[in-house]
Amino acid sequence: MSDNGKFLKKTALTAAAAVSVAARVFAIFLVLNFIFWNAVFLADRIPQTVATSENGEYEVLLQTLGSPGWPFGPQDGRVVLKRGGKTVCKKKFTLHNDGKNMTDRNWSVVWESAQVTVTLSGEEQADKVLKLEIYEG
Repeated sequence: MSDNGKFLKKTALTAAAAVSVAARVFAIFLVLNFIFWNAVFLADRIPQTVATSENGEYEVLLQTLGSPGWPFGPQDGRVVLKRGGKTVCKKKFTLHNDGKNMTDRNWSVVWESAQVTVTLSGEEQADKVLKLEIYEG
């Protein structure tokens, strides 16, 4: 084989290796880009359900904090009591619901004169009762 043929063969192998490396770098870039955009744009949009008191002064928010663990894991959440748009108190919890996303079917709210009672229900747990005090004044 001539020197020119060896050079062309070596150049072709080098080009194939460069294309392979470039494809791998691009694939890693796509994965990192997906993770970044998912964290930035989806994390800011916390899914929530809202219950409002009869007089409209208070509201309780059921918020999910992330996704359920894969494949059938629990999901973290929090309950936030607000008055006039300002947070009065927050309580975090973990819901065991067979890997399903938390929805409005997983809670019930009872408004009382001095507190609001939130009951959280999951398929794999006993009901969890959270009592949030309503502060007057």
